[in-house]
Amino acid sequence: MQVQPYRDTDLAFALNRAPGPARLHVETEPPAQVRVDGQDLGPSPLTIEVPPGEHEVQVALEGHRTVAQQLTLDPGQGLSVRIPMHRSQAQEPPLIAVATDPAGAQVFLDQKLVGATPLKIRSTTGPHEVKLSLDDTSRGWPGPSCRAIAISSCASQSC
Repeated sequence: MQVQPYRDTDLAFALNRAPGPARLHVETEPPAQVRVDGQDLGPSPLTIEVPPGEHEVQVALEGHRTVAQQLTLDPGQGLSVRIPMHRSQAQEPPLIAVATDPAGAQVFLDQKLVGATPLKIRSTTGPHEVKLSLDDTSRGWPGPSCRAIAISSCASQSC
């Protein structure tokens, strides 16, 4: 590239991720036990390589609410998550937080419309069905997506 006098130059680049495994970094405050896809990996902070695709990250600490997050990672992607740990309160029902890209997808919990993303809603423990729907094919949204989840009331490391 050559810059000419009295001439502005705009540069645009499309950066592609390198193929291969994804890199996941998990931090919690305070430090907690980390489990990815059901496998105990030790205390946070923790950095690991995972295959591209969907993963469940779960963090647990005695006397605190166990937190689980569903993540989707692309090949070569690096993702860092920071999860605050909250003291458990037995009478408070578990929280489900749903986020989508793009935002604004309708969220159905057990076949009942409960709002649009981003959304946080309290629910009962046990198995539930979460369905997302976004009528926006102009942005490449593939249509309704459905996932079965199980909500646990566990508040210790032994979940």
